Amino acid sequence: MTEEEILSRDLSPKDCAQLPELLEKVWKHKSTENYWQWKLVRYPFQKKAIIFENRYGHILGLNAFWLRPTKLGETVLSPWMSTDTMVDPEYRRAGIAQDIIRMFSSELHKKGTIFGFTNPISHSMFSKYLKKYMKINSNIPVMIAVINAGAYINTAKIIKSLVSSLSRSIHRTSLRFIRYRNLTVQQCDEIGEEFDQLWDNVSDDYFWIQNRGKNYLNWRYLSAPHRKYQVWTALEKGKLVGYLVTTIKNDSKMSRGFLVDWLVPRNRPDIFKVMANAALDWLINQKVDVVETLLLDHEKIWNKILKTHFFFKIKRTQSFLLASPYELKVDDLFLTLGDSDQI
Repeated sequence: MTEEEILSRDLSPKDCAQLPELLEKVWKHKSTENYWQWKLVRYPFQKKAIIFENRYGHILGLNAFWLRPTKLGETVLSPWMSTDTMVDPEYRRAGIAQDIIRMFSSELHKKGTIFGFTNPISHSMFSKYLKKYMKINSNIPVMIAVINAGAYINTAKIIKSLVSSLSRSIHRTSLRFIRYRNLTVQQCDEIGEEFDQLWDNVSDDYFWIQNRGKNYLNWRYLSAPHRKYQVWTALEKGKLVGYLVTTIKNDSKMSRGFLVDWLVPRNRPDIFKVMANAALDWLINQKVDVVETLLLDHEKIWNKILKTHFFFKIKRTQSFLLASPYELKVDDLFLTLGDSDQI
């Protein structure tokens, strides 16, 4: 590559047309222009995205953030969540990565907070260059429940079928014994003011938690162009007392269900349990092979409930970094898979 001038500027909506090509070149993932419009233009809170391009307008790199209101004790912050850091492989020695690090350092120098659910490459880079600001460098456990054990064994077809049938039957049987007379769980396709009320009522139960109000939930789960999400609500005497979000991801090898996000009062584990019961029953009927979620070790209540549904931790984890002037530790945080942009 010959040396050439590289310019940086704020992203404009028309830039989204070039981002699928960049993503595929950098991370080998498919995407669409509409996905990037949704993610970087229609995001309901403040956002920041910097484009790096050559003089011909060809995009060579992207550094993008969501600034989502976050409750920290009695304070509300707008920390930077790093969502996309991409540099064209042909230009990785052209100074773009250094500009990205300087951008991070400048924000941290102004007493800002930055965090991200990192992949191995970005984790290594941020750990090295932002070390003096780092408060949390952790791995969030992945928990799974194997619904179809037959998908994990390589044996005769008839034996796989028998194992699959048995494992699904065990899960279905365990779900039949969970009933709460005063709680009604149902799928929801409209998110209204009652979700703002739930957020106002429940957010004080958590020390660090990101906004889960109506505008965010509508954008994140109901208007997403790349994936279908199911929003489950728990009602008590007609009042919304909790929600849970699921989705399904299919590939050539298996069908995976996910418990993506939830919000319930900390002193009402029964609400989470009955929603998880309904969601798992539905996922089993959709013939998923496994159900996954992210859950920090200190979340003892939710861990205990998921273990009654045969969830267990596996070796795979999700890396998480947080750099901040605040004295934070991982046990302060409430995080779900839905807080990331991984699914």
